[in-house]
This record gives sequence, structure tokens and C-alpha cells, in this order.
Amino acid sequence: MVATSPASPVGEARSASERAEVWEGEYTCGQGVTALTLHLTRRPDTSLEAVFMFRASERNPGVPSGSYTLVGEMRGRSFELAPAEWLDRPDGYVMVGMVGEIDGAGTSMQGRITESSCGSFQLQRAPAR
Repeated sequence: MVATSPASPVGEARSASERAEVWEGEYTCGQGVTALTLHLTRRPDTSLEAVFMFRASERNPGVPSGSYTLVGEMRGRSFELAPAEWLDRPDGYVMVGMVGEIDGAGTSMQGRITESSCGSFQLQRAPAR
């Protein structure tokens, strides 16, 4: 697995005008309910970079861990993220995209996974560390 820093999940230096955020929750795909941590970086030009880190959940302990990068764009509170590159790929898994919206308070996001065999995701903004 490629080591990543939470403040800079895709390995690049971040400027003061970029916002790095950590979101935690779960999503549903063919393997069932899966825990998800999303490291999201918003750039001033509305572009986004993210690291999608999935793992087993209490409700579905058989899921392996994996991670990959995504890129996308923010439009108001809505966003779309497309898969870019694997960081840690478990056998038999494919990268998936996300389409969703961040609530007005900026504390939760929800939406759908773009792969046809998948469903929704729900994430809460993690407290600053």
C-alpha cells in the first residue's frame, strides 16, 4: 500500500487556499455495506481530489481494505468524483465514482455510487485532528 498523509492524501503539497477534509461513513455495493473514509481536497477553482479508502464494517466484516484516488468537480454543494488510480487494490475489486451533495451546514454528504451494482453512500465530516 502507498503511504499517504491525511493532510495530503494524494501526495502533493497543499496550498493555504485548498481545503483538506476527512469524511467517514459507509456505502453499499455488490459486496454489501462497506466502511468508507474519504479524504477530500477542494481547490479554489472548484476541482476536487480525493482518496477513497474502504474496509470491513461491523455489519460486513468480510470486506478487504483498499484505496484509490478520485478527481472531480464541485458545483455549489453538489459534486461528482471519477476514479483515477489504485493505491491498494484487493483482488476482484473495481474503482467506483461518486455523485452527491454536501448539506448546507457542511457536516454530512450523501449520494450514490456510480457503478450500476452499487447504491448509496452516507458520510459525516470527521472532527479536525
